[in-house]
Amino acid sequence: MSLPTVSVIVPCKTHTDPQLLNFLASLHKQDYPKEKVEVLVMTEGNSEQAKAHGINKSTGDILAFFCSDNEMRDSTFLTS
Repeated sequence: MSLPTVSVIVPCKTHTDPQLLNFLASLHKQDYPKEKVEVLVMTEGNSEQAKAHGINKSTGDILAFFCSDNEMRDSTFLTS
């Protein structure tokens, strides 16, 4: 069985937010196949507008929403 693609949508104020960089580092440590993960960092408007814009741009089978200050401590988070 093939794994679904996952669109990770992250609303944030700026692409240079240090918390965003920490989140992206924790996302990179996931054991989910990298070619199955699409990351959309959305800086447009407020949080709800950014989420809506991310939904419109996403191509994944599954949509996952995270705040830029989140951290994935478990490397199997996306597979579980």
